[in-house]
Amino acid sequence: MTGTMPMMDHGAMMDHSAMMGDMDGMMQMMSQMQTHMQTMMGGGMMGAMPMTGTMPMTGTMPMMDHSGMMDMGATVCTRSKPACTRCPVQVDCQGLSQGNPTTYPNSKPKKSIPARNGIMLIIRHGDQLLLEKRPPQGIWGGLYCFPQVESLTEVTDRLQGLGLDETDYQELAGFRHTFSHFHLDIRPLLIEMAAPPPPLLMEADSRLWYNLRHPAEVGLAAATARLLAYPDLQPQRST
Repeated sequence: MTGTMPMMDHGAMMDHSAMMGDMDGMMQMMSQMQTHMQTMMGGGMMGAMPMTGTMPMTGTMPMMDHSGMMDMGATVCTRSKPACTRCPVQVDCQGLSQGNPTTYPNSKPKKSIPARNGIMLIIRHGDQLLLEKRPPQGIWGGLYCFPQVESLTEVTDRLQGLGLDETDYQELAGFRHTFSHFHLDIRPLLIEMAAPPPPLLMEADSRLWYNLRHPAEVGLAAATARLLAYPDLQPQRST
C-alpha cells in the first residue's frame, strides 16, 4: 500500500474509467428526468410511469438526455441481462419491482394476414407447359405464371375459355406462398393434353409454351419457378 490507493493494471483502470463515464451519463439523465417529471406532473409520479426495459418510456419525457438513455440501454439496461443492481433508476423500475425486468419491452404481436386459395392449372403437352404473362399491375406483375382460378368450380370454364376440352387432372402437392399482405395457398392441377394445342393457345401474345428441355429466358413468378422444379413435371428421358 502506498497510502493513497491500491495499484491496478492498465486494463482495469480503463474498465473503471469507462464505467465511471457511463455512470456519470446515467446520473445526469436521471437528474434531468426527475426534474422534468416534477415540473410536468407535480412530482411523486415516477413509479407510475410505464417502463421500457427497466427505464421509463421516452415518449412522455421530451427533455430527457437521449445520449444518457442510449448509454444506459447499452451498458446497464440490456434486453437479456439487465444489470439491475447498479442501475440508478432501479427504485422506480416497474419491471424490477414486478420481478420480471427481462419481459420489457413487450414484443409487438405479429399481425395476422388473411389466406386466399389459388388453383394453378399446369397444362402440359409433351415437354411444354402453358404459361401466361400477368398484367403489369397486381401480384407477379409482368411475370409468367400458370393459368389460375380460385376454386374447382371454375376449372372447366377456364379450360373451355382456352379452347380445351380436357376434364381429367392429377393433383400435385400444394404449398403456401406468402406475400406482404396475404397468404396464397396454391393447389396445382396437372392437365395432360392428348392432342396438339388449338390455334387459340398458339396465337395469343400473352401466352407462352414453356419448353422444359429448352427453357425460355423469361421472368417467372416465384411460385411458377417452384412448380417447374417438381419431379412430376420434369421431361421424360427418351429411350
